[in-house]
Amino acid sequence: MGALDLGLQTLDGQTLQQKLQAGEIDVLINLGCDEMPFDALDQTQMIYLGSHGEAGAAAADVILPTPAYPEKESTTVNAEGRVQLSHQALGPVGSAKPVWMWVHQLGQALGLDAFDSLEAVRRDLQAQHPHLKPGEFQPRIVGALPESAPAVAAGTCVTSPLKNFYQTNVISRLSPLMAACTHNKQQAERFAEEERP
Repeated sequence: MGALDLGLQTLDGQTLQQKLQAGEIDVLINLGCDEMPFDALDQTQMIYLGSHGEAGAAAADVILPTPAYPEKESTTVNAEGRVQLSHQALGPVGSAKPVWMWVHQLGQALGLDAFDSLEAVRRDLQAQHPHLKPGEFQPRIVGALPESAPAVAAGTCVTSPLKNFYQTNVISRLSPLMAACTHNKQQAERFAEEERP
């Protein structure tokens, strides 16, 4: 939800994956995404920032380790649009640094004026998007899609690309509980399939 609040969307109605496969992107800064077909991205240099490297880290040219969620301060937005702040419970392991620090260092290396503190990042974010201040709330209003959004014909069946809701990221894929949920779901689906006439 937070990304939508910031206006982040695919440009020109083309997905990031299509742009990558077409060789339109020279460098990809990957913020912990492991759910892409990385083998098709030979032409793109990739910098991976993440805490539990999996496929994205294995395909990366450069890996910048970041703390796991209990090891960092963060701001998230839930599906209702409520801003939630989390606080660091543990220190990061090894050379892990928060994403904003890595972005700051990358910006300096590129000669860009990057934020030098988490507070500066939050101040700028909240100045540009006041509803992202803690305690503020902006109810979700569904309106017209941006002109750049791809057109979908009326009556089109839209299906989720998620094949396994219980293991959508590397942390949940490493979880014994989520593995059990996945196993139970697959068994229920097989049983339902067998019961169909």
